[in-house]
Amino acid sequence: MATKYEELGEAHKVALVRSAEYERNSQQFVLRLIQELYSLLECPEGRILVCPASAELKEDTRYTIPGTMEPNEDGYWHIGVILTIATKISPTLRTRFYLMFKGQDGVFVVRVTPEGKDLRVRTTEAADFRAVAEQMFLLVKEYLDSGLDRFLAQGASTRTIGFNNLPT
Repeated sequence: MATKYEELGEAHKVALVRSAEYERNSQQFVLRLIQELYSLLECPEGRILVCPASAELKEDTRYTIPGTMEPNEDGYWHIGVILTIATKISPTLRTRFYLMFKGQDGVFVVRVTPEGKDLRVRTTEAADFRAVAEQMFLLVKEYLDSGLDRFLAQGASTRTIGFNNLPT
């Protein structure tokens, strides 16, 4: 028969294994989401990067998914995603999204913006990943399509758009 202390040791071991597995599954989830965004946009390699959600970005630093996922008191993982848009005739635009997500039993709940609605993503359903990528695309597209209107609108500077533009 195990002592109470040994029971605590076993519980601690199980908790560590569960936590590591959850973190690994969450990292794989982000990787798949990034791959789906690449697929939807059909953009060149290197145009979608991960970064810390809450920290200042360091120039010439290439971040990794494990190094940028941040657990938060709200129960969600937080991670930044940078999308760089460049054309031959316009200046480069870099946007940073603040994704929030948490998962259990093969289903992740994702928010593309802190105020956004919860999107349920089943890890077995490609269409669910595509819906999140589509939401990210639409945020940027609507922002770009309505730029002049926003500028001309009274009080436009107080509106939130769901992502930040970064210096290029």
